[in-house]
Amino acid sequence: MFGLNRNRCARQIFFSVVVCTVYLMVLSNHLNLNALPKNLPTVAMMEKIQLERKNLLKQKCSELKLKSKTSPRPVRFKIEDRHRVMYCEVPKAATTNLKGLMLVLSGKFDIADLLSIPRLKVHEKNEMRKLAVVEPTAFVKEGVGNYTKFIFVRHPFERLVSAYESKFGSTVIDDRYQRGVGTNIIRKYRQNPTAISLEKGDDVTFVEFVNFVIDKWKLPKERMDAHWLSVIELCFPCSIEYDFIGKVETLEQDVSFLLQKLNETDLIPSFQEKQKAPNTTQSVWRQTMKQLSQQQMDDLISIYADDFKIFGYSLDNPLQSV
Repeated sequence: MFGLNRNRCARQIFFSVVVCTVYLMVLSNHLNLNALPKNLPTVAMMEKIQLERKNLLKQKCSELKLKSKTSPRPVRFKIEDRHRVMYCEVPKAATTNLKGLMLVLSGKFDIADLLSIPRLKVHEKNEMRKLAVVEPTAFVKEGVGNYTKFIFVRHPFERLVSAYESKFGSTVIDDRYQRGVGTNIIRKYRQNPTAISLEKGDDVTFVEFVNFVIDKWKLPKERMDAHWLSVIELCFPCSIEYDFIGKVETLEQDVSFLLQKLNETDLIPSFQEKQKAPNTTQSVWRQTMKQLSQQQMDDLISIYADDFKIFGYSLDNPLQSV
């Protein structure tokens, strides 16, 4: 009799624990959803946007016959194993913030650090796993075939202006590009350069920079720098199937949706807070592009035409963001 009572008591305790666990899981999920910023689009809306972006990419890749089995150069991914995600980095497309987010997701930094990770710390070598892919079969070989692959893109011309500003403009942090690439640009494209310009390379004009980019593109053997290389050559989106396509123009809502899919909604407020810093490129890039001649504009459109088409940026009005 005593044994029966003990068994009954044990079953009741077990049942109570199960009920409490389920209740806490439901409550936690409810609280997480309630904690989301109220201005975010609905999940259904975001799923629709993602579907439209992926369908457009597939359609344009097919129309333009851009699909290939192999990449002309390795596609480089950052891998975060805890959440089984892979990120193809597109320089000048919110990479500092996205790489910082990957470090937090990986557990190398706390949530609170998202707002304060130093810029140089994000870009220096860290322990995050990397993978260089030449063909899609490599994903299975490396054990990441079922990982979520994501990419963030930006209007090609805004990205180009941002690259110029960060390497040769007024926002330069590291002068290695100026002293290395900048001095060569001035030597080749400027008449009667001063000795100080040839030494420092710190006053490259946007027009000179664009001439340099165009000439690199016209010479097939010359490798373009990743900061102004087209996305189609960086991440090979017509051969590698990306599960998530984000845009800098809709960065907050896209990252928020990605974090929802990864069940990391606690990170959303911190990421949104980080985006409050002013983006000067966003407000001035059109004016900067107007310095160029029609021939330069035509050449740049040729360089980035595929990026415009597959990611839904207008070629009819290339100075329009979306």
